[in-house]
Amino acid sequence: MEDSERMAMQHSLFLAFPYDIHEMVVVYLAEYPVAISALAQTCRFFRSLLYFPADNHLWRNIFLGLYDDPRVAAAARLSPPTSNAGGAFLWDAEYKRRVWACNYFRKEQRLRSLQTLHRAFPVVDDPKTTLRAFETLLSLIHTAIPHDAIEGTAAVSPVDPTRPQPSLRELHSQLPTFPSATNSDTSKNLHAYSTVVNRGIPVDLVRALYTVNESFFEGDLQRAFLKYVAFSGMHAISPTPSSAHVQASDPNEPQTATVDRHPPLDVRDAAHLSMAATPRKITYNMDYPGPRRMFGPFRRLHPDPSPISSHFAVDWRHVAAMRQVVEEAIVAEYGEEAPIVKPDALRDGRWIAAPVAASSDDEHPSGDVSADRDWAGVAGIWRRLVTWYDYELLEALNDSDFDEQLMRMATDSEVHTPTIMRLRVVSYTHDDGSPEGFPTINFEGQSGIVGDDEEVIDHEERYMDGSVSLLGDDNIRWSMCTYQDATKQKRQWGSEGVQLGGVGSIAGVLGLWTGATHRPEDPIGSWWQWRVQ
Repeated sequence: MEDSERMAMQHSLFLAFPYDIHEMVVVYLAEYPVAISALAQTCRFFRSLLYFPADNHLWRNIFLGLYDDPRVAAAARLSPPTSNAGGAFLWDAEYKRRVWACNYFRKEQRLRSLQTLHRAFPVVDDPKTTLRAFETLLSLIHTAIPHDAIEGTAAVSPVDPTRPQPSLRELHSQLPTFPSATNSDTSKNLHAYSTVVNRGIPVDLVRALYTVNESFFEGDLQRAFLKYVAFSGMHAISPTPSSAHVQASDPNEPQTATVDRHPPLDVRDAAHLSMAATPRKITYNMDYPGPRRMFGPFRRLHPDPSPISSHFAVDWRHVAAMRQVVEEAIVAEYGEEAPIVKPDALRDGRWIAAPVAASSDDEHPSGDVSADRDWAGVAGIWRRLVTWYDYELLEALNDSDFDEQLMRMATDSEVHTPTIMRLRVVSYTHDDGSPEGFPTINFEGQSGIVGDDEEVIDHEERYMDGSVSLLGDDNIRWSMCTYQDATKQKRQWGSEGVQLGGVGSIAGVLGLWTGATHRPEDPIGSWWQWRVQ
């Protein structure tokens, strides 16, 4: 028997198998998209099966073989639905879009690493294509399965006077530096996202996306890129022969292949990448905070000058700069394995109680979800790392317009101060433009500074209050003020921050601090806080 006849017979026998067997074979190939495409070219049967299916059953199973079920995240209702959340989920189109995006970055990582480091005036060849890739990559975070919900908590968390509260010193000694691991299922989405992050963004592409043109930061592509940096840091590939060899990859490599994490880019190298400004220049610019930005990392969406959260969106340029500065501090203080800097820390739900049904006597009913709930996971024990400069040095940097030589000298003078905070919810605000079911959360608490001896300094305890609300772009704003004593007569510091990743994420909140009265001469710095209990 000729080989061609033998192959034809084997092919006929395979087609004689039940449909379920054919489907199992195709689903098994989910992490090998090239193989699925090749299978569709073998005969009319598989071409029809894949490209003209009778329903979405097959493509749903292919999708779920590689990515999280988006219906799980939608059902959890941890964040308000977006304007484009309606309609049926297109399983085949979304599978192809995500595979394409991951392959786009893989191709860019390989091709650009082969180019010379000294290529002048790099460009993004097709901004729309690059934007689509970044938006698809970020969508993996927002459609990932959330962490398992924690035990339900009261809508308002009062202090029981008959029950003694542990001191901040005791809490600091008893609790871990970072939150303990959970029993939640591993997220397929975050595995795919981690693969791109761990490979790193090519330096040449980074240089192309950072430009001296200020208008650059107003475009959709730049915001998507800077949001990615804010979420995951600047892990850049230097185009050297060794990295080119490492990053070369087989197009048939499975989508779930594990990739070692590329180290974050040292912010001291930023000037050598022809960026508009180093991250520290943005982070420590005393002229930055003002009423037009709600004294934080925000940009105005609405012409109304009122400081209402829904009238503002995140300034991802500023948050991306702070991410690089504080991540370097986190790694210096706690090591590269700090869980809050990992991609999996970005997904929803680590600190969120499961929604509870609203009772008939609720003052502010919201469908089938209680309106008054700690939807952002505010109440609990938090740790924070604050970065700052001695005021004299900070002033010199600003007066010199962040002279490059002075900045290099100042890098080693940056101070990192850890603190611990206990927060409780005191009330909710519904009439400030908040989306239904997601009112502004008002809280209060105490904070303490951890000294060099790893003990909380007793006389440095401060009192604080603040709010958590949704911005006009559906990101979460944290606004806080600290006071010198419990009377709250003398304000000291103001903090404005943005939630990283999903609602109640392990990654926590990143922001800036400055004087509470917002005087022009007030100092400024950055911070990263994360919940531990």
